[in-house]
Amino acid sequence: MATAGTRTGRRWRVGGQTALGLLIVLALFVAAVFAPAIAPHDPYATRPDHALQAPGGSFWFGTDALGQDIASRVVYGARISLWIALGAVGLACVLGIPVGAVAGYAGGRIDTLLMRAADMLMALPSIVLALTITAALGRGLINVVIAVGIAESPRFARQMRAAVLELRERDFVLAARALGASPPAILWRHILPGALGPLIVIATLGLGTAVLDAAGLGFLGLGAEPGTPEWGTMLSDNVAYLRDYPWICLYPGLAIAATVLGFNLLGDGLRAALDPRSG
Repeated sequence: MATAGTRTGRRWRVGGQTALGLLIVLALFVAAVFAPAIAPHDPYATRPDHALQAPGGSFWFGTDALGQDIASRVVYGARISLWIALGAVGLACVLGIPVGAVAGYAGGRIDTLLMRAADMLMALPSIVLALTITAALGRGLINVVIAVGIAESPRFARQMRAAVLELRERDFVLAARALGASPPAILWRHILPGALGPLIVIATLGLGTAVLDAAGLGFLGLGAEPGTPEWGTMLSDNVAYLRDYPWICLYPGLAIAATVLGFNLLGDGLRAALDPRSG
């Protein structure tokens, strides 16, 4: 059994990690919202006379092969990556939560059929599934959102089903059923509020996964159009210069890593706060 000192130390550790994650996520949102004010240069402007310039002076992170300011492109990349992540996770919620709710409440063959379909999707790593979908749809930010959203949806279906199975036999649900409430009303008014905590945790962690998957698709040439200040596409466009000019890929790579770390730390902190069994 953990002592009081051990529990206190764990709270401090989790609290510090959550604060760091929250700080990173807030910085991402600030960069996304205020990108025009923060970026020192136009992220699309090319300056051949400043091509491959090392970090320093007015070019904080240096320039790429076209003379574009990397710092400005990284800042604007936060806006694109956040838009992709929020759109993909929102789509995953829309697709996955109703499937999980129906499967858990209906049970029987419907549950088996829906969950086997979810298992088939989860058998593949999310990036592989997203890669397959994007290859079929074609490149473009909208298609990346669709692909990543579909790839992430089985996790929400699984979590929602688990919540329904746990809550559907509770007294307040049985009382609502006895009073004649319809299954949609029971799911919406009584079961969904009880499932919000775990769903919020999965959504937060899913934002980091979506950023990573979107960057992976961009690096493979199936994400944003060439020249777009999206972090994965920036890596793809400049990887040929990595050996001699490492700053070209260093800062977009650090932005991806920091963003994923921020969402993961925040998600772990939310899990500790929303799940009393974690303590």
